[in-house]
Amino acid sequence: MINITKKQRYGVAAMLDIALHQAQHPVSVLAIAKRQGISPSYVEQILAKLKRAHLVQSMRGPGGGYRLALDGEDMTIERIVNALEAVSFKGESESEESELTAFLWEKLSTQTKHFLQNVTIAQVFENKKKAIHW
Repeated sequence: MINITKKQRYGVAAMLDIALHQAQHPVSVLAIAKRQGISPSYVEQILAKLKRAHLVQSMRGPGGGYRLALDGEDMTIERIVNALEAVSFKGESESEESELTAFLWEKLSTQTKHFLQNVTIAQVFENKKKAIHW
């Protein structure tokens, strides 16, 4: 089964926060940390990885912070989670029960991966506005 880590979840939250608040000015680490309830040092670690993956740009100096490096339509959730850590698929044990359910968990992992590949930041906001389901 697919395993999304806390770092990956926080990374997606930070990217959504930046996308939502970057229109007027770059978004600071402290602002993200406060709004998302994440420690500033952990936000910095996450954003450093996202910057190395060319998903965010940083601006230094007064009023500095972060902006998305890509449009929301081009930023998939999969790109974000993979930039932070490779998505892992937990293997089942070799028990008889796992043989019976292996297909189920494999199918779920495939569907989850497909979902992450096809959902963008822009779609998350659009979905929120329209209150529709995928």
